[in-house]
Amino acid sequence: MEYSVSSACYYSQKSVGDIFQSVLRLKELFINDTVNVDLGKYADIENGGYFPDTITKFKLKDLNHPRDFNFSDLENNDFCMIYINGSFPLITNSKPTLLTHHFNIRSNQTTLSTLPEQGIYFVPNIGTNNDVELSQVKLTQEKLFSQLLKVILITDSHCLITERSGIEIVDELVNGVNREFQNNVLYTDVPPKHHWFIYLEEGAKTDFNINKNMRCFNFYKGKLWVNPHFFLGDTQAIIDKVSDPNYNYQVEWVESK
Repeated sequence: MEYSVSSACYYSQKSVGDIFQSVLRLKELFINDTVNVDLGKYADIENGGYFPDTITKFKLKDLNHPRDFNFSDLENNDFCMIYINGSFPLITNSKPTLLTHHFNIRSNQTTLSTLPEQGIYFVPNIGTNNDVELSQVKLTQEKLFSQLLKVILITDSHCLITERSGIEIVDELVNGVNREFQNNVLYTDVPPKHHWFIYLEEGAKTDFNINKNMRCFNFYKGKLWVNPHFFLGDTQAIIDKVSDPNYNYQVEWVESK
């Protein structure tokens, strides 16, 4: 059964320079030297659509300082997004391989999504690939969860929501997918039963119901809700690990070998 996971991570408005710096900090999430970084801006702000008019490509390994983006003259209102085709360890046959995870980084939010045809490897109780053992599903989920928590820390997010992609459950949505964070309130049209993880900084609120079966934990500056129906890992152990100031996501690859 095809199944993808989509996340939206919201934070205070950042300048172009701060966004570039965040990308450099996010480098620890990737190990593939061929990872591409696409930077986009609107050539015509008034008529700018969802996709940018200008794309400049980089290799992530070549970016070590904000000036390496070569966009020193880029104004904040020109900035559109930075797109990274990244990865996290997918565990199959007890060996780590790449599982594609797309990062779309903007001035006030980062969205992340997996590919549906690969998502089957880490969705228990929904239609997990019969060729993958639950122990491997658990390991892969833990790598994804650790990555998401690290994104929260790196971007200093006010909230994060991870859920099943709205594209796959469009019949259950009234007006299509609407996920946004405004006036310190998180909105979503995706039904609670499809929520994986929800993080809310202290003071942030939701304008939707959280699945009654989700378990609540303390994390960073707020609360983290985890759906035990989907997630097999040890939530508290992962929270403790990622919260350690010395934690670096690269260890997730080392420990998988």
